[in-house]
Amino acid sequence: MTLQECYEAIGGDYNDVMGRLPKEDLIEKFLKKFAEGEEYRQLQKAIEEKDHKEIFATSHTMKGVCANLGLKALFEVVSQLCESVRNGEPKEDIAPLVEAVKTQYLRMEKNVAQL
Repeated sequence: MTLQECYEAIGGDYNDVMGRLPKEDLIEKFLKKFAEGEEYRQLQKAIEEKDHKEIFATSHTMKGVCANLGLKALFEVVSQLCESVRNGEPKEDIAPLVEAVKTQYLRMEKNVAQL
């Protein structure tokens, strides 16, 4: 799988990230590092512990990484989760957002593994 095919498969914006980091090997390096999942594991732990402050901090970090790497589909759902806990405990159930983040993250992880 090429990097461009990977971006198409994960709902990313290949041209956007190439405009920011114009070397495919550099993009691939950062993409693989993100797919290793340190931030995602931290987010999962915070969700399990219902630590809304940590959910916000971790999802905010993930949102920034997704924006910089052109991961549009994941960016959208992580952004929604981030905003839902911005002021602490959310007013609505975040389970659907958590599931959407998981789905998009696993989709990204699976395709990045094929690079």
